[in-house]
Amino acid sequence: MSAASRQPAFSERLDRAVCAAEWGLDPNRTTFLMMSGGLDALAAHLLAMRGEYQLITLAGVTNPC
Repeated sequence: MSAASRQPAFSERLDRAVCAAEWGLDPNRTTFLMMSGGLDALAAHLLAMRGEYQLITLAGVTNPC
């Protein structure tokens, strides 16, 4: 368990429609959050899926120096 998961804010229940609206997302679509590398592998799986979905990707810096 990480320190973030023990924070009270992470156990708070939020309204999906309100959160989706804040980010410009459709609350009725499946949403994937990708927080690391591997987009190529994930893309193959997503392209094979039926239906509509949303993809949120968080990018970082490999070598911050």
